Amino acid sequence: MAKELHTLSAKSCWLSSQVVNLGSMISIILAPLVVPLVLWFAGSIFAYAAVAHHPDERVRHYCRMAGYRYYAYMGALPTALIFAGSIQSFFHIKPLAMWIWVWVLGLVMLVPWGVYDILKSRKENWQDLSIEVDKHE
Repeated sequence: MAKELHTLSAKSCWLSSQVVNLGSMISIILAPLVVPLVLWFAGSIFAYAAVAHHPDERVRHYCRMAGYRYYAYMGALPTALIFAGSIQSFFHIKPLAMWIWVWVLGLVMLVPWGVYDILKSRKENWQDLSIEVDKHE
């Protein structure tokens, strides 16, 4: 099969590396609305899969780190739901106060680290990549 040369711009590589970070931060900020959190949980899987085999290792690295943080938080949510009654009685808090604390924990986990990753990645020397791909006729 014939090959053709494609160029990935430096800007597109950088944006690909940050799509999971950006989506995670936006969804957790809007988490009290619930729908953005659920939609981004599904969308993040597609975003993560889209860059999992990117030719630039840095893109995969930033995506992987953002994914670890986001999925760790989302994995803790079912536990909080399962043990919500026990948590509320142990800490003597009302349900709304507990969910505010769960949301604040998400904000603290995702937003500062996401901003840090974005700022760190902006300082890197991103370059255009040329890759060979199969030509489809």
